Amino acid sequence: MELDEFKQLYKEKNAVETVSHSANELEAYLRKNTHSITGKIKRSIWFEAVLSILLFAVSVWAWFIYPARFVRVFSMLTIFLCCIFLICLAALYKKIIAFEHATPAIKTSLRQLIAILQQFTRLYFQFTMVTLPIAFIFGLITGYLDVSGNTALKNFNWLRGILFYTGWFLLWSAIMYFFTRWYIRKLYGNYLLQLQQQLKDIENG
Repeated sequence: MELDEFKQLYKEKNAVETVSHSANELEAYLRKNTHSITGKIKRSIWFEAVLSILLFAVSVWAWFIYPARFVRVFSMLTIFLCCIFLICLAALYKKIIAFEHATPAIKTSLRQLIAILQQFTRLYFQFTMVTLPIAFIFGLITGYLDVSGNTALKNFNWLRGILFYTGWFLLWSAIMYFFTRWYIRKLYGNYLLQLQQQLKDIENG
């Protein structure tokens, strides 16, 4: 083999090794960055789990301390919703742990994680919005039972009371709508955008 041919072959081999080495470093960096984001998501899950447990405890306390019918109804509803929400958080946490221990291609793993978070945030918002009409109906029922069972309120103006309650609840629902959107974006949405941008950068080279 001529010296020039050997030099050319060496350069080509070295270039291939450099590209391979750089690709491995890039993938390692992307995995590290992704795990950093999933770590923040897990902290958000723990934060919400602790809040749910505290709310659960307060609802149980209210059930025993305040025997009023409407308090017990809403305590029972809150306890039920907290249990469902904790189950959802546990499922998300389990999926993220499984994702962190899996070793598929970085692009595939990012797509999987993004799909998981998109589904969770969508269900989170829908779950919160569905609880509003349920709470409204429970409020109407308990209000009716309390007023009808109180002889001191026999001249109660039902039309005015229902209109006041409906107006107050619509205002509360509007507040919850915007707060929930902000809250989900704060805890999960911003990290989801980071992952989507990371995937976009990989696909665009």
